[in-house]
Amino acid sequence: MEKVTKEVAEKKLEPHSAKIQDCILMGINEYQTEYSKYHHIHSARTRASLVRDHIVENIKQSFDGIKGVNIIDKRGLFLLSIDGFVIRFKKLNKNFKTSNIQTQQTLRFSNQLEIEGLYSPITNLNAGYIANEFWSDFVCLITCPNGNRLDWVINIPKKISTPIITISTQRTDIKEPLQRVRPRIRKSQSNE
Repeated sequence: MEKVTKEVAEKKLEPHSAKIQDCILMGINEYQTEYSKYHHIHSARTRASLVRDHIVENIKQSFDGIKGVNIIDKRGLFLLSIDGFVIRFKKLNKNFKTSNIQTQQTLRFSNQLEIEGLYSPITNLNAGYIANEFWSDFVCLITCPNGNRLDWVINIPKKISTPIITISTQRTDIKEPLQRVRPRIRKSQSNE
């Protein structure tokens, strides 16, 4: 299959990129508001999984019935199909890559190989986000994996008007116990 350039992908995905970004950022917002009491106990893996679940639901609702767009949800793989691309949704690391358990399916996806049950030729893409260490700022990206490297990365410029609610990893519902203050009595004072 001939490789798709970044410029071609940007042009084909541009009508949908703002909506993809909205779905990603809304998923992050929903996690931050719905689970605010539990941020301090969620591991990074749990947080990424919950955010992804919200993103997937937003994608299903936002792209339902849009001409030329298909949703593929089978065998644990959720994909958005647009004009020769299939897009999965993941949290990305600082190198713009995903963290996956290495299965035949994930390896085939990353290596741009055909996945059983999907039409071809297609280009497999990842759409995701990178959060800063405080979960107060996010970058949304679309990447084209090619084995252990990336062919290209598209930065989706921020176009959402909904403010991002920042996440706190510290519990705010815990109050410090009141400390009793006892006067210090010196031995010389107690014998008087």
